[in-house]
Amino acid sequence: MSRIESNKEIIHKSDVQVFDFLSIPGNYENLMPDQVRSFEADQDSAVLDIQGLGKLKLEFIKRESPSYIEMQPVKPVPVEFNIMWNIKSIGDNETEVQAVIEAKLNMFMKPIVEPVMRNLLNTQVSRLKSEIVKHDPGA
Repeated sequence: MSRIESNKEIIHKSDVQVFDFLSIPGNYENLMPDQVRSFEADQDSAVLDIQGLGKLKLEFIKRESPSYIEMQPVKPVPVEFNIMWNIKSIGDNETEVQAVIEAKLNMFMKPIVEPVMRNLLNTQVSRLKSEIVKHDPGA
């Protein structure tokens, strides 16, 4: 099992605000890197077409407020993986966020798929900082 971790990012919002934002699949659309060619979401899932990986549907399988969200692709997929969001309060209106993918990658797929997945995570965590402010009516 390969573990791919994003950079950690400090968001100037409470852990509950970050969790609530990340719990809505539609909010991920503006977090996607340029390699995502299309994006659709409903209440509990999102369908995205990622250049280099193809089209996949991600379902939210666990939401533990305010610290953890887990998603996994609906089968069939060429690579089995889960995406986890770790949300940790580090002070008043300061939250540390990190996204992690755990994937079953064989030695042939790893050099191709791992950079795409790492870019996806780092882009999402980086864009989260500005997007969560845009969606905050009190900002």
